[in-house]
Amino acid sequence: MWRPLGGGGRPRRDADLTTVVAGRGGRCTAHADLYAAERGALTVGPSVVDRPAPGCTASSTSVLRLSGDGILHREFLGDDKQPRTYSRAK
Repeated sequence: MWRPLGGGGRPRRDADLTTVVAGRGGRCTAHADLYAAERGALTVGPSVVDRPAPGCTASSTSVLRLSGDGILHREFLGDDKQPRTYSRAK
């Protein structure tokens, strides 16, 4: 069940996730709207690439979960992307 965070049935523009990926091909940034948070999981809408780099593509809807050790886990819905883990930027 999809439940937007607000805005009359639309995701709120002030509630979004920005990801930054830095690699050999350059630095890529993307954003996605945040949706429902239930049972310790946050649903994130499909991403939109803001600053492209080689190998940087938009992603499908995903679910984020934070583990007890502070690692963020991301599972993608509706496609064949492998789950990912993230750590806090320093």
